[in-house]
Amino acid sequence: MSNPAVRSFPKWDVAAGGLMIAIGIVFIYFGSGLRMGTLARMGPGYVPIAASCLLIVLGALIALPAFRKPGEEVEWPALRPFVVVVVCPIVFGLLIERIGMVLTVLIVASIARFATRQRFGLEAIVMPVVLTAFCVALFTYALSLPLKLWP
Repeated sequence: MSNPAVRSFPKWDVAAGGLMIAIGIVFIYFGSGLRMGTLARMGPGYVPIAASCLLIVLGALIALPAFRKPGEEVEWPALRPFVVVVVCPIVFGLLIERIGMVLTVLIVASIARFATRQRFGLEAIVMPVVLTAFCVALFTYALSLPLKLWP
């Protein structure tokens, strides 16, 4: 009997390489209006187009060998860590200007705890506080960035 959490998706490398190729093509399309210039006098489109071409080549190098090997059993990734990784930067971006760095880092660090199934103990309080103190010390005092600390 097979495990329902494990699905056979034979060509993860093909999918990953294809996605890289697609992203490269999209960036070339949108960057095609920029002036390329020459190697000696690069225009604003030179690096984006060159990086896009490199991305396409790397995507092909990942995808093409996968056509020769059989599919493999893969475990689908857990949804909760993915959602937390996507949500945390969004919450940070929405809150940093409104409520300041101290409260924002406390909230985002607290949300990040939900990525794992660990029990919530004293470290659930200590880690966000330590991280907030580190961020304040680093960005405000060490780097002298003009960040608002409080609302």
